Amino acid sequence: MNTTNILNELNILYIFENDILDDDYYKKIKSNVSKFFATNETSEILDIYKEMKPDIIITEINEEIIKSLEEIRNQDFYQPIVVLTEKFEKDYMLKSFELGLNNYILKPVDEENLFIKIESVARKWLVRKKNIQKRVILQSILDNQSGLTILTDFKSISFASKSFLSFYNITSIDGFFTLYDEFLHMFSINEKYISGQTKDEFLEKYKNSKAINKVVLLLGKNFQPKAFHINIDKIKSYKEDDLYLISMTNISIMQEQNIEISYKAYIDNLTGIYNRNKFEEVYNYEYLKFTRVGIKFCIAILDIDHFKKFNDTFGHLIGDEILKIMAKTVNENTRKIDTFARWGGEEFVLLMPATNIDGAKNLCENLRAKIEKIVHPIASKITCSFGITQINESDSLDSLFKRCDEALYNAKANGRNRVEIN
Repeated sequence: MNTTNILNELNILYIFENDILDDDYYKKIKSNVSKFFATNETSEILDIYKEMKPDIIITEINEEIIKSLEEIRNQDFYQPIVVLTEKFEKDYMLKSFELGLNNYILKPVDEENLFIKIESVARKWLVRKKNIQKRVILQSILDNQSGLTILTDFKSISFASKSFLSFYNITSIDGFFTLYDEFLHMFSINEKYISGQTKDEFLEKYKNSKAINKVVLLLGKNFQPKAFHINIDKIKSYKEDDLYLISMTNISIMQEQNIEISYKAYIDNLTGIYNRNKFEEVYNYEYLKFTRVGIKFCIAILDIDHFKKFNDTFGHLIGDEILKIMAKTVNENTRKIDTFARWGGEEFVLLMPATNIDGAKNLCENLRAKIEKIVHPIASKITCSFGITQINESDSLDSLFKRCDEALYNAKANGRNRVEIN
């Protein structure tokens, strides 16, 4: 870009202190710029400045003009200002430097020197103007994103979308760091979500996560946890630290829907415990572990004693109550690693991972004793019989259940309210 093209883009506000405008300077500058306005009315300088929004102010200097320039500096610290002066007084020069004036030109000056000075200021101004335009464009793009979008080096935040500020109920990026001491603290620590103590740790977890698992947990303005799918793009930066464009899409509603679907798929409607679908899924997982690394497990079938009699005598509503009471008692007294499910009717199944047959029998004896203590207000005492078996190398689910059924039959035949193994 040559000098003429640079000057042709400029809007210049020229402030002079005398009653008569210096025609030579006026003509030299006006003929080479896009827009030019001159004034010596100090009372009008601020109004003209606000209306004109000049790219560069070229000004002579006195006490009244300095006051106006101070006001302009308060409004725009980066406004380019060039001083034309014949004054060598120390106070004026110091005041000029305090105002951060971009350049000064001592009168008289020749035309070439004048425009070299103006061009130097103009080049810096153009760089800044283009950077501002880029920031405005970027901010506009971010603000039109439906999700939360930020530009960060994982220490500070360069840009943030309106949706990001709104999520945290803040008005500026500075407000974010009143909520969190460090950038990474915004990501809640949870084993199901990506988080990290350092940038490298966070990015490594992100990199190694499958697309469906690239999810973070944030606490918004109401301190309610919300799940967001996160996307991170590294972008070029002139800074020493890399910059990353992070986009986060709220998937909390989707997760809630998935949880609801999963609940319906895996939970028994009557008792609220797992159903057959969930049990078979866990069995397949445990069976795979057994075939790969030899970790054995046990399965038990539980059957409520004389359940048909309860239904025939007291009706199906009482029968349903008994099923729910028994299921709740067992569910509250099993280990976290166990899977307890309703198989159908009055029959329940219990899968006990990493457990041998003796351990399984002890666990089921404890459950049997807990159930025996249940007294229904109408149906009275409730008991259960248990049939247990342990996985073998040649087993399938059908063969396991066959042995469990045989053990359960023996428990019934031997007087019920018993635990038998096979």
